Amino acid sequence: MSDRWLVLIVTFVSALTAQLVTRTTRENGATEVILGSHLWDDEHAPLPEGVTYAEMSPSDCCFVLGNCYYCGGANSTDEYRTALIYAFRRGTCRQEKNQFLAVDREILKKMDYKVQDILG
Repeated sequence: MSDRWLVLIVTFVSALTAQLVTRTTRENGATEVILGSHLWDDEHAPLPEGVTYAEMSPSDCCFVLGNCYYCGGANSTDEYRTALIYAFRRGTCRQEKNQFLAVDREILKKMDYKVQDILG
C-alpha cells in the first residue's frame, strides 16, 4: 500500500474518474481505493488490508467519490500506465485558502510585478 493517501473532505460535491488508455495492474501502479471510506469519520485511518486495487483494461473507467481515500499505486515494472483523469466539482465549491489574503501586503509590494500579477 502506498503511504501517500489523498482524500478530499467534501462530501458529495466532488468525484474522480479514471479512464484507462493502457492496462493497469497492482504491479504497474493501479489506483488504490479504500471502499466505504467515504462513510468514515476523521479518526478512522486506512489500513493496508482495506485496499482494493482498480485493476482495469483499456477503456475501463473507475468512479471514486472525492471523499474516499485513494492514491496512485507504486509502479514496480518497466511498463508505463496511462489514464485520463477527470475531476468533477460543484461550481459552488470554493478553495479553502484565499491566496489573496495568504501573502502579507507589505511582502507582496517587494515582489516582482509578474509575481504580484499571478497572486492577484
